[in-house]
Amino acid sequence: MKILILGMRLLALLFFLISLQSCDLEDLLEDDDQTESISGSIPSIFVGSWYSESGTYLYEIGSINSDYFIMTGNAEYYYDEYTFLDDVYEVEGRSASGSSKDFYLRTTSVSGVIEISQVSASSGYTKVSEGWAADEEEEEEEEEEEPLERIPDEYLGTWYNVSGVHIFTVEDDISRYIQTNNIVYYFDDENISEPASGITEVVGTSTGGSVKQFYFSAGSSSSQVEISTTSYTEGFNYYWNSISAISTPVAQFSASSQSIEPGQEITFTDESMFVGSYEWTFEGGTPSSSTEKNPVVTYDSPGIFDVTLKVTNAVGSDTEVKNDHITVESPKVIRGFAWCGNPTTSSYTANSGYSFNSEGGSITISRSTTGSYAVTFGGMAMSNSHVQASLYGTSEGAVRVLSWGNSGADLVANVRTFDNAANLADRSFTIFVTGEGFEGAYLYADQESSGGYTPDTSKSYNSSGGSPTISSPSVGTYTVTIPDVGDNLGNVQVTASNAVSAIAKINSWYVSNGDLKVEVRTYHSGTGDLKDAKFNLLFTKSLTNMTGAYCWADLETAGSAYTPLRTGNSSGGGITSQKVSTGMYEVTIKQQAGSGNTILVTGYGANNNKAVIRSWSTNGDDMIATVNTYNSAGTLTDAEFTLFTIYGD
Repeated sequence: MKILILGMRLLALLFFLISLQSCDLEDLLEDDDQTESISGSIPSIFVGSWYSESGTYLYEIGSINSDYFIMTGNAEYYYDEYTFLDDVYEVEGRSASGSSKDFYLRTTSVSGVIEISQVSASSGYTKVSEGWAADEEEEEEEEEEEPLERIPDEYLGTWYNVSGVHIFTVEDDISRYIQTNNIVYYFDDENISEPASGITEVVGTSTGGSVKQFYFSAGSSSSQVEISTTSYTEGFNYYWNSISAISTPVAQFSASSQSIEPGQEITFTDESMFVGSYEWTFEGGTPSSSTEKNPVVTYDSPGIFDVTLKVTNAVGSDTEVKNDHITVESPKVIRGFAWCGNPTTSSYTANSGYSFNSEGGSITISRSTTGSYAVTFGGMAMSNSHVQASLYGTSEGAVRVLSWGNSGADLVANVRTFDNAANLADRSFTIFVTGEGFEGAYLYADQESSGGYTPDTSKSYNSSGGSPTISSPSVGTYTVTIPDVGDNLGNVQVTASNAVSAIAKINSWYVSNGDLKVEVRTYHSGTGDLKDAKFNLLFTKSLTNMTGAYCWADLETAGSAYTPLRTGNSSGGGITSQKVSTGMYEVTIKQQAGSGNTILVTGYGANNNKAVIRSWSTNGDDMIATVNTYNSAGTLTDAEFTLFTIYGD
């Protein structure tokens, strides 16, 4: 008997050794903490609604129809399995839109408190509590609500949208279904729940197997309901159980801005209620009308404009009109001017009554030697700028702009003045500096001997968009083309530039196929002969954004007052000109009295005559400018001219 027992034990040991040999040694030595992937829901201790210490709702963990989810920030992330390692439950969830997010969960020693991280398994944890209450000492456990067994009666029936279109049919009796877009979704008791207070969720399944969630919330009356097919927190729209019960629309809107500059956009946001369709009207805007819910509108011209919104649905319409709602400011025109009336003073500040700097800086004039001046406009440094100058006083001669450019934050223009023999001589002058922003164009013609070219783009500008060009068929003869100006001839001023002793004047200007053509002539300032020379040209298309006036005094022998050609006056008043004596004229600009302005003049015609500003003053409500015109010998001579005056702000 003992031998038999011993034999059985030996046989058992033999089977054990054989079994041990067939085992994977690594399996036997496997670490107890090895990661384990488990299908299904994470432990029930993590299921529920979770709040921060301050009472902010952060997470919802649970399941819907056996679909497990973690919700945060109103986004639901679904999962099929989780991973458990070192007391941390790792869940990789994926939203309906396809985005993924990792969650790390672990328990704590406090009942009803867990820790959740969206960073890693070892960091970023936040303690969250289930069923937070304002007073923890008096916290009461919430009673579990009984699951809903049927859809509340107020959600049953046939429902129409604001346009009177039948959208939903809800039935919860013998046939339990929700129909929308001709698809019927059936449900049972277990498909009805209350994910939040006052919200009923129904999950329906069509005969084709597709699943859809419906969320119901009570409306303001028994004939109204709110329904969403997105989630229980968003996507709700109003519906009514009959067309006659649909609420009358209410028009309301707001604008992203009410004050802009030309060319900028405004987004209009609809804030209306019960809207089926939109009719917007935008005075001064592009587009001028729209049927979009939230249109974007561009305003190109200055002004104050109305906005109108009319909303309509199946039972009526409503209109909101906001008068003077949008203000489009005139674009700021960077500009400055000065009367440099102390020709022998080494350095002085420009007379404040006849100077202006849109940037607020001072204007100083310094004389380095006879007829050589530097005019500094404080704080007016610009990447693209332009300078014009005119001789002032009773002495004949000439003025030219030698050069200009930035010096730190300032703009400095170097000016030279000459006597009638082309010698440097101390003379008074006016100067005008501007940059991009006004309606018109300017350029620096810097290639006096070139047959044709495009001028320096850093010193040229055209508010109409095209680049000016210049051609020169013969000595001292130039044609400037400014594209796309339309039919507005405006005003033209020219000043000789650079180191050549010359004068520049206008032979004519006209429009050809929408482009402005300006014929410029340059003459030696001593001999009066045609001579190649560089020049600055300023075209003022209109005075939309500035206070000022301009004209072409075309009747050089008229002894009585007449209205000159091509006039413009921002005040709306007229302009007259008349000959006082040989080579002397008075130009009266109505309703432009007062100081704070400057004047430019340029000779006009196919000759070498030149124009000089003699003086200007106030006469009642009007301004009177006196202009002298000379021939090449420096003798007062009847001649045509163009005049431009500009005021500060």
